[in-house]
Amino acid sequence: MGSNFQGQLSQGRDYPPEHFTLRIESFSLMVKSSIHEYVSDQFQVGDYTWKLHIHPNGKKEKGGEGYISLYLELVDTFKSGWPINAVIKFFVLNQINNKYYTTPGPDSVVSFHPLSKLSGIDKFIDLPTFELSSNGYLVDNKCVFGTEVLLVKQDPKLEVLILQDEDSCLTGSYIWKIKSFSSLSLDSYDSEKFTCGDFKWNISLYPRGNSVGKNNSISVYLCLDESTLPNNTKIYVKYRIHLLNNVKLNKFGFTDYHYFNAMSLSWGYPKFMAFDELQYPKNGFLVDDCCSVEAHVTVLGMINTAS
Repeated sequence: MGSNFQGQLSQGRDYPPEHFTLRIESFSLMVKSSIHEYVSDQFQVGDYTWKLHIHPNGKKEKGGEGYISLYLELVDTFKSGWPINAVIKFFVLNQINNKYYTTPGPDSVVSFHPLSKLSGIDKFIDLPTFELSSNGYLVDNKCVFGTEVLLVKQDPKLEVLILQDEDSCLTGSYIWKIKSFSSLSLDSYDSEKFTCGDFKWNISLYPRGNSVGKNNSISVYLCLDESTLPNNTKIYVKYRIHLLNNVKLNKFGFTDYHYFNAMSLSWGYPKFMAFDELQYPKNGFLVDDCCSVEAHVTVLGMINTAS
């Protein structure tokens, strides 16, 4: 794999390459000799071992003749099926202004894998530009090249979404009858658990309100029992929470959709019903100091995540 930059190098920088530097003491002899390719000693970046390859008169089979070709080789034996992704950069030192120059343009990610362990630039810089002493790259027949490797963190994620038609979905429901409502003194109360599919749920009631409903409304939530939730799993649920009317046999409430997971085990309504509406006798929601809350759950899908 190679790129063609036609010998154009970007604005230099003052500090040297972070990972590897190669100093050549007699470049002209290298060009004239039989050394068509020089391979450096190994160096370490992250958990991987690398080598720098330099073709002083270009890699002919890649069309680099008349240029200097630079490549980076990943030496390690691959232990997984995933490629090793990295941003690689090559440098040459301008010895007149003591700056390191590299290729222009945006950085791109290179994937190293068992069939592609070598990547670089076929035409890093043309030889006439490089050998002109006033350019500062070759001074007293000496030159300096270098490379940096920025490993791109690999944390590939696989997410599997499984949805079902609502008519064939798993459902569950529960009616919670709450007695002596006016005597409830705790901040919150939980119903008994009920089952929907492989999951257990309960209703949570805040008789004096929670959050924005504090001291003005009752708050009602649907809660998932975390012990029944597999690791790295979200559950997509349609749910209804109703307050039953004990006089007219109808109900008040809401229907909603929510993704339940380990970070979001409860969802509902902090301002479910205002106190005055709940306590107004003709509404029939609080009769003989008792009320009933119903929850209906439909599991529409599951999302499994793995890395």
